[in-house]
Amino acid sequence: MSAPVALAPPRRLTIEEFLTYGEPDRRYELVRGVPVEMPPPTIFHQVMIAALVYLFHRTIAERGLPYEVIVLGVQTEEATVRIPDVLVVDRAVVGTGAKDDPRSGIVWLASATPVVVVEVVSTNRRDDYVDKLAEYARRGIGEYVIVDAKKER
Repeated sequence: MSAPVALAPPRRLTIEEFLTYGEPDRRYELVRGVPVEMPPPTIFHQVMIAALVYLFHRTIAERGLPYEVIVLGVQTEEATVRIPDVLVVDRAVVGTGAKDDPRSGIVWLASATPVVVVEVVSTNRRDDYVDKLAEYARRGIGEYVIVDAKKER
């Protein structure tokens, strides 16, 4: 995965404006009002995510836990939305948004706090180890897991 590309909008965006920003086949995060295009993941990155999703699903089912594994944006600050690779949320969060409502693609600050957030490190190491770590901690997320194949941990 190559480094994320910050696009230069004419002004900083609100989260509401961000929901309709960009092209549908591209992924963006909003970082303090600035849309940042996320490069397409590599095959290895996708395989790691698939394995993690499988393990979380299996563990949740075996233990009868009230959680769901999903991929949604997470609002971490007033004008910041991150898209973790794996997100575990309380089952009550799922199904709370209208089917066609783009707002339902984000776990908002005012809503429930995710249980676990997982990032699989690619080229944006500083984002995962420093920026997102601080944002997720301020958000009150109890478990933030960084999977780093390069460091084999």
